[in-house]
Amino acid sequence: MLGSLSLDRLERNGKVHEAFGGAVCYSGLAAARSGLDVESVALLPADHHQALRQAHPQLRWHVYHAPRATRFSNVETDGQERKQRCTAMAPPLNAAQLPDGAWDWAHCGPLHPRDIDMAVLPALRRQAKTISLDVQGLLRRIHADGTVLLHAAAMPLDALDTWLHAADWIKASAREWAVLEELFGVTAEAACARWKLQGLLCTRGREGGTLYTPDRHYDWTPQPAVVDGLETGAGDAFLAAFMAHRLLNPSADLSAALQAAASQTAQMIAERAG
Repeated sequence: MLGSLSLDRLERNGKVHEAFGGAVCYSGLAAARSGLDVESVALLPADHHQALRQAHPQLRWHVYHAPRATRFSNVETDGQERKQRCTAMAPPLNAAQLPDGAWDWAHCGPLHPRDIDMAVLPALRRQAKTISLDVQGLLRRIHADGTVLLHAAAMPLDALDTWLHAADWIKASAREWAVLEELFGVTAEAACARWKLQGLLCTRGREGGTLYTPDRHYDWTPQPAVVDGLETGAGDAFLAAFMAHRLLNPSADLSAALQAAASQTAQMIAERAG
């Protein structure tokens, strides 16, 4: 799992919770819960290393010292779009910080366009059989006051295209895919051919989503979740649970993997609410 580990301040309907976050954490925990042996790479000030390992001992952490941590504030309110602020950013993850070895699957979850140095991609391609990418961070523009907004010009188009070509599986929300479709003129149905993907997971939050593959598409519906549960990280958990199900059950139907991922994500939200 690659990407900034963030120190998250999570607020939903006035209730505040602080935790380690970021795709490297949320996806890693979901993959481990599914039964995979997970290595996660994180950049974090030294005074947080022990707390991280104690909070999530089920993950094998490769933690590198950084002068500062990435910090996000997420405010969720029923019926409204989540509001985000990024108040600090760790330095980019670089290729020298990749663990040695070969992996069945590597996931990239950059929190912003400069989160992972692009020199990581060739090394990752050599070491991993399968690469997944969450595009959310690549489409984030962080303003001077820390406000985080989805933006088509968050990173140069050629760099974004390189990221998309590097992946075998891509996850994007419906809003994020609308931005990519406008930028590249490629529909979700044509994405697999354009970037030689095994699949594109296009999520629609509580409405479920659609998986597009080279041959067909699969719709999934969300499982019932606790209404007042924190949803930050739910997309990360869904992707990881889906990929884990595929790795552990390679002959299973993709529809089964999608519903298993939806069920596990709903369970995560419910446990947070508890």
